[in-house]
Amino acid sequence: MERLKVVLGDLKHDTIGKHSVYMPIGIGYIASYTLAQFRSNEIEIRMYTEPNELIEAITNWKPSVLALSNYCWNNEISRTVFNYAKKLNQSVVCVAGGPNFPNDLGQCKEYLSMRTDIDFYVYLEGEVPFGKLIKKIKNGVGIDSLKSEPQEGVMSIHPKTCELVVGEETPRIENMDIILSPYLSGLMDKWFDG
Repeated sequence: MERLKVVLGDLKHDTIGKHSVYMPIGIGYIASYTLAQFRSNEIEIRMYTEPNELIEAITNWKPSVLALSNYCWNNEISRTVFNYAKKLNQSVVCVAGGPNFPNDLGQCKEYLSMRTDIDFYVYLEGEVPFGKLIKKIKNGVGIDSLKSEPQEGVMSIHPKTCELVVGEETPRIENMDIILSPYLSGLMDKWFDG
């Protein structure tokens, strides 16, 4: 059985130096929760904050799923990376999530219609909806089928009607213990160096 390759990114800018040094705990929690939904031989997740490292992974490792955070400070760099990934491999599933997204459904439709490289937008909390989406992808559900039916906590544009497809809102996680610590599992280790 071939492992599903998933890349998670919380991209930051760099020029003459690092603009910010941080632990990407948001994608760490999403990775930790998602990994717990599978046996170890079913899925592999890699995480990145550096755009050049992520581009190299897309080019050489060739993930099936690319998921990027969407904040006001990294919206355009994430958009550029999604565009690059789709040019390299049209079948890569591109998932965005984060607070830089409208609340009004009409504006959500406009946002996603203008960003055709984003297949799915996980709105509000991402752990559960992303884990469920990855499970369906791993089980062989096609991208057009996923976009045609509401997915919990996810928005997409219907591939035929071009209408906004809105999945039911995911209830907030009340017991955070259902998410294994990304620190204790080693997912965050590479960010302790400097």
